[in-house]
Amino acid sequence: MGRKVKRSVEDLLGAKSEWLYLAGGRVVEEVLQRAIEVRVDGAPTPDVERPPGAMVEVEVVGSDDLAEVRYKLDGVERKEAASGRRHVFHVEVPATPGMYQLEVEAVFRDGGHDRRFLTVRVKGKCRKARQKYEVMPGEMLKRVSAVTVQEAESLLEYFVRRGINFIFNLEVHKRGNDAELNDAELELRARFVVSGVEDKNRALRLLRAVQEVTPAVSAMFELRQAVAVDEDMVQRFKGKSLAFEVEVEEEC
Repeated sequence: MGRKVKRSVEDLLGAKSEWLYLAGGRVVEEVLQRAIEVRVDGAPTPDVERPPGAMVEVEVVGSDDLAEVRYKLDGVERKEAASGRRHVFHVEVPATPGMYQLEVEAVFRDGGHDRRFLTVRVKGKCRKARQKYEVMPGEMLKRVSAVTVQEAESLLEYFVRRGINFIFNLEVHKRGNDAELNDAELELRARFVVSGVEDKNRALRLLRAVQEVTPAVSAMFELRQAVAVDEDMVQRFKGKSLAFEVEVEEEC
C-alpha cells in the first residue's frame, strides 16, 4: 500500500497527470478558524496601564491576511484599512482616571472576523462613595440618612438654615397589629426637592402627619453638591443616630 498524501483540491485538479498513481481518495472539508493576537509594547497582554491622555501603540497580528481593523474605547469607535497579517494603530486613553475596555475587531481578507478585549486602566485619583457613622472636618458630605421623624425634622431645619440645597426622600413602612383593630397601617414614599423655606415647610407638614402614626422612618438627604464638613456640622451630628455617605479620593 502506498503512502497517504494530503493535497488541496485546487492542487489536485491541476495535476491530472498524477492521477494514474492514485489508488483512491476522498475529499475532506476543513474549516480554518481565523484569529488575532493583540500586543501592547510588543507583547500579548490582557490589560494596560497609562496616565490620563497618553497614547498607546496597539499591534494586531492575524492568522491570515487582514483587510480592516476596528477598535472602540470609551464609546469612540474607529476603523482602519489593513493589509498583510500585521497592523499597528495608536489610540489615546481617556483623560478621566478609571477602568475602560478597549475592543479590537479584525476583518480578514476572506471576510472572517475575530475580536479581542483589553482592559485599559487610566491612572489617577477617582471620587468614590464611602459609608460612615461619623464625619470629620474636611470630608466631602454627599448623603445623610435618619431613622426617626425627630432627626429628619432637625436635619431639614439645619440644611435649609445653612443654605444647602438637597433632595429629601422619605419612606415609611408601618404594619398594623391585627390584635388592635384601631392600630394604623401606613405605606408611604415621598420626594421633595428642597431649596428654601417653602419646600422645607411642605416636607415638615408631611413628617408631622407621619409622626401621628409612627416615629420610625427612613429619611435620606441627598445634597445636590457634595459639601465640605465643617466643625459646626461635626458638633451638630455628634451623638445622633445618623448614617453618612462621603466622597473620598482614591487611586483608581
